[in-house]
Amino acid sequence: MEHALPIWWARGFDHEARCFHEQLDLSGDPAPASRRVRVQARQTAVYAMAGRLGWQGPWRDATEAGAAVLLGRAKHPGGGVVHVLGADGAPLDSRRDLYDLAFVVFALAHAGRALEQSALIEAAEAHIAWIEAHWSHAAGGFLEGEVAPCPPRRQNPHMHLFEALIALCEITAKPEHFARAERLYTLFATRFYDSTRGALPEFFTDDWRPASGELGLHAEPGHHFEWSWLLQRYSKLTATSPHPAADRLCAYGEAYGIDRARGVARDEIWIDGAIKSESARLWPQTERLKANAGLYALSGELRAAEAAAQAFDTLTAYFDTPTRGLWRDRMQPDGRFTEQPAPASSFYHIMVALDDFIRLFSA
Repeated sequence: MEHALPIWWARGFDHEARCFHEQLDLSGDPAPASRRVRVQARQTAVYAMAGRLGWQGPWRDATEAGAAVLLGRAKHPGGGVVHVLGADGAPLDSRRDLYDLAFVVFALAHAGRALEQSALIEAAEAHIAWIEAHWSHAAGGFLEGEVAPCPPRRQNPHMHLFEALIALCEITAKPEHFARAERLYTLFATRFYDSTRGALPEFFTDDWRPASGELGLHAEPGHHFEWSWLLQRYSKLTATSPHPAADRLCAYGEAYGIDRARGVARDEIWIDGAIKSESARLWPQTERLKANAGLYALSGELRAAEAAAQAFDTLTAYFDTPTRGLWRDRMQPDGRFTEQPAPASSFYHIMVALDDFIRLFSA
């Protein structure tokens, strides 16, 4: 509230092109880059959540500006949204992608609640209806658009669509959104989740079997933590017991995904627990915090509290930059950070984690 929200509106929003910048260099100046629509959506959600948390800055202006992009220039004439905007804010890449659409739904839902504008929630619902009408897949889930080759099919965009549907359920309480969320929950439980290992593959065949070769052995600790947190939220939403995977995925991530020397969650491992990559981006640290804080609230187990505390402490190391309110994105195996601009896309991960952390421990 003191540093990040002010700088990402004052400098992280292009007040001429009327859309959010993709990144800021560590001095706080915009770094040249095209603007992904998913980032426009994420920043819109960030400022909507900031308003709900009580930030006294211009959250309404930021949320309205972001929503205007999503409802205007980002819209694809054939339905859905485009993939990328240019430096002038005009559409640059008109391909469509399920991952992008999931975040647009998420952002419009949060913006509609924060601004008390039902039209924004209706726009989110219209996108869901379009996805179902045009991208439903006979084997379950959805086609993933034109950006990533498919197959392999990915669990990741489905995970974020599940997240967006949970938000719509919380905001509208409409039975049709609960039914949609339940279908994705079932897809996770029956197709994504490897109950033998307590693990989560990333890539699948057209009929949701793990992809062949190394692709099917790829796993990401951050997504283990993220699914654990979503399963916890879904259980609260539906007043049911959490799926056993909520605990097992987090335990798997802690057992195989954490570099104990640095105290960080790694980016990539193999499904058998072997290390694939020792780099550690910011976002898996936020997901570790969310999952373990939630499990501590459910169980009171000290191991979850200790993991959440370590994740929080580790996260603050990423915030140590020359300009307050920015962040590092990638820690190298030797503990140093890669010198690169701060990506706007990380703000969503930070805001959701700290929003959840604040609400959880305020209670």
